[in-house]
Amino acid sequence: MALSKEVDLHSSRFLGQLRSMNIVDTNGLLCEPSEWTGTKPVYHLYDFGSCIQLLAYTRDVLSKVLNDIDIIDISNRWSRTEISTLVQPGQFIACSGAYYFKKESSSNKGRNQFRRAYRQKGGILLEFPFDGWDCTSSTAWGSHLRGRRHVLAICLINKVTRDDKRFKLTGSCLAIGAHFSTQENGTNKY
Repeated sequence: MALSKEVDLHSSRFLGQLRSMNIVDTNGLLCEPSEWTGTKPVYHLYDFGSCIQLLAYTRDVLSKVLNDIDIIDISNRWSRTEISTLVQPGQFIACSGAYYFKKESSSNKGRNQFRRAYRQKGGILLEFPFDGWDCTSSTAWGSHLRGRRHVLAICLINKVTRDDKRFKLTGSCLAIGAHFSTQENGTNKY
C-alpha cells in the first residue's frame, strides 16, 4: 500500500541501519528474513535483536500511509442504519471496541499463523483475518491479540453483506492495536 500511495520509503532515519543488516532493500521494502544478517525472527517478524529499528521504520511508513487515506471512524456509529450509509467496499474504517480473536492455524512460528478477529454487536459483524507473524511485539503476539480484547482496528472493507439478521463487514487489516491515540483537537489521528 505504501508503494501505491507513493510514500517516500527513503526518508526514515532508521533506513541506513536496516539496509546495513539487509533487512530492507534499496527500495525500502522488507527483504526475506532468511537473507538478514545477524539474528533472525522466530515467532513473529519483530522477534529479533534489532527489532526496535524495524518497528520505528514500520511506524514511520504506516503513519505516512494513514495520513494519506480517508478513514471513517465507525466506533460510535455502530448501528445498522449508520453502517449501511457510511461503509462500502473499498473504504477504510477505524473501529475501537471489544474484539474476539480466534486462532485459525496450528502454526506458532514464522509465517502463516492465521488468526481471525471479529467484533459483533447489535446485529453487526466486523471481521478480518491476519497473520500473527506480523505482530509488532511479544505481548501483542502472545496476549493482546488473543481471546477477547479492547483494541482499535483500521481495515480496508472488502465485502459488505446484509440479510434479515445480520449486517456483515469483511475487511483486510491495515493496523490493529491497543492504546492508539484517536483524537487530536477534534480530528481523528491514528
